Formats: sequence, structure tokens, C-alpha cells
Amino acid sequence: GVRLFQEMENGDTPRAATPYATFNVYRNFKGAASVGIDGQSMQTQTNKTSGEIGVGITGRPSKQGMLYAGLKYRHQLGGLQFEGAAGEIGYRYSW
Repeated sequence: GVRLFQEMENGDTPRAATPYATFNVYRNFKGAASVGIDGQSMQTQTNKTSGEIGVGITGRPSKQGMLYAGLKYRHQLGGLQFEGAAGEIGYRYSW
């Protein structure tokens, strides 16, 4: 995958915001997944390759703290359609 970002300073303070974008391609090298229920076996019919794009931002409100937020969208490339979205927001503190 690829991550593009741009650091932005907030004047003379150590606080910086960093917006970013991610582009990923995932490949499953294993065979089709299967599950057995009451003697019957079922296999997945999904393609083994999917693409993901994401955007987000990180910021440092202090030397020890970091805020972050991001959104991602994944889509199967070819074959049956599979897609999903995820988001995260949080605060990380280091001492």
C-alpha cells in the first residue's frame, strides 16, 4: 500500500496536524474458506483481491498526546461484490 501525508505546523508551537490518504491492495493467497454445518460444506465465493482507500488526520494537542480520526472503504476487485467501510477516532497518550 501507499500512504500520502502532509505535515502542517501550527505557528511556533509543537502542535502539528497531519492529514493523510491511504491506498492498499490486499491479496488472499490461501484457498477458498469453507465451513461445515450438519454434514454440509459451504465455501466462500469471494474474489481473493480487494482494494482499499482511506483518509484521516492526526494532530498533536500536546507533546504527549495525539488525536486521530480516519475513514476507510474496501471493495472487492472482480468477481462477486463485497464491500465494507470502517471508521476510527481516538486519543493516544505517551509518557
